[in-house]
Amino acid sequence: MVILILLFALSATFSISIISVSRSNPPILSKVSTPQLIQQGEQNFRSGNFEQAAAVWQQLAERFSENGDALNQAMALSNLSLVKQKLGQWNDANTAIANSFSLLSSVPKTDEQRSIYAATLEIDGQLRLASGDAQQALSLWQESEAIYHKLPDIKRSKTIANQINQAQAMQSLGLYPKACQTLLRSLALDAQSCQLSPVVLNSLTADPPVIPLQILSLRSLGKVLRVIGNLENSLQVLSESLRLANGSDNQTESAAIYLELGNTARVLAIQAPQVQQEEWLKNSNTIDQCQVTETDPTKINPYRLAFSCYRQAASGSLSETTVQAQLNLLNLAIQTSQWSEVESLLNQLPSALDRLPVSVSAIDARLKFSQVLMCLRSENSQSNQPANSPLLQSCPEINPENINLSVLSLPSWETIRQQITIAQTQAGILANQQIAANINGYLAATYQQQQIWEQAQQLTEKALQNLSAFNNPELVYLWQWQLGRLYQQQNQSENAIA
Repeated sequence: MVILILLFALSATFSISIISVSRSNPPILSKVSTPQLIQQGEQNFRSGNFEQAAAVWQQLAERFSENGDALNQAMALSNLSLVKQKLGQWNDANTAIANSFSLLSSVPKTDEQRSIYAATLEIDGQLRLASGDAQQALSLWQESEAIYHKLPDIKRSKTIANQINQAQAMQSLGLYPKACQTLLRSLALDAQSCQLSPVVLNSLTADPPVIPLQILSLRSLGKVLRVIGNLENSLQVLSESLRLANGSDNQTESAAIYLELGNTARVLAIQAPQVQQEEWLKNSNTIDQCQVTETDPTKINPYRLAFSCYRQAASGSLSETTVQAQLNLLNLAIQTSQWSEVESLLNQLPSALDRLPVSVSAIDARLKFSQVLMCLRSENSQSNQPANSPLLQSCPEINPENINLSVLSLPSWETIRQQITIAQTQAGILANQQIAANINGYLAATYQQQQIWEQAQQLTEKALQNLSAFNNPELVYLWQWQLGRLYQQQNQSENAIA
């Protein structure tokens, strides 16, 4: 959920002029003035017309170059990098941002230059996060925040967006308490810890110029609160975020909040005593917001609430959020033995995944889908083989009394590997080495379930070897676990113990 900062404010050095363009530029843009092009670029980006937005910012960069305006050329290239990221064209995005930095280093360090440089650092941070380097992304965003604080009359929206980005990187690094404090700072909420009292929550006032950012910050905070175990506050914060989003008619953001509400409801069902479940649901607006038909909170199973929230999230147009909601619905349907729902989602998800642009989130969704397929395939094998892979240890719990997997058209292990191979190709496009390493572990798990030990062992060892370049113990332990089980299956006890 990284905020993508656009640099639509031109520097003070720009003067309006009409400049001819080469024939290689799109004809539709050739006679449009520069201010009109800037407006088109912004409108195309906000409406999701990223191909057209890229053409606009490319042409603007060329016009500024012809006019000798290096500062605004850098601005246009930074925006071009941003749009290329949305298109999944990562090499082009890296080239554009590098050229922007090169131009920025060649012009005097005025306030305008510093402002564009800080915003360019933020866009570069998004690139670093997409390539798996959350620490570098965090450093870039912290550097840009420091620049903003030194600039006169900096808009509050810039610092809020920057803090939300920092919190995202912190979450990727597992620094949830720090992420919580950063988000509280972005919301101007005074809390010494992440236990939010009603007084603190009620002190939040909607600020019209930054309401879209408040919505994002609250959604991110709701997720962080869930992860650290503060489920009551998570429900309250997400409900407030959804209230603001619905009031702003922000359907895209509303869908993302519904997804987080569903996630919190699922954790609530697993972790909270029934008395607390009833109390927290009664004191939040979640039942009404997710359109649960039962009005008595004492009769609502949190799983029912999760279903309703996920359905709301999945009801919009195709996006990473709708696909993630469908995946969560699939897991919940398996857990609650709703096999007709399972079959429907298994048929819908492959084509939905194929239509997503390449991104870290899209790759993660495909791997999660592959993991669910592995779980169902293994359960359907009716063998007594234990769940050797950590991927299968985390399968949705299936009630053996209601199991009816024979009615499903489950893919073969080879077909499941094809899904993982698609993710592997996409990870290569992103140049995300950590995801690429983990994919070897996923592939190994498919061979492991077929008892093809040599192939499974080689791929697991490859995953560990690739991950050795990173400090990610939270990932490495999974494949150490898998490798130990593989050694055990091959009667290599000493290696397994090690």
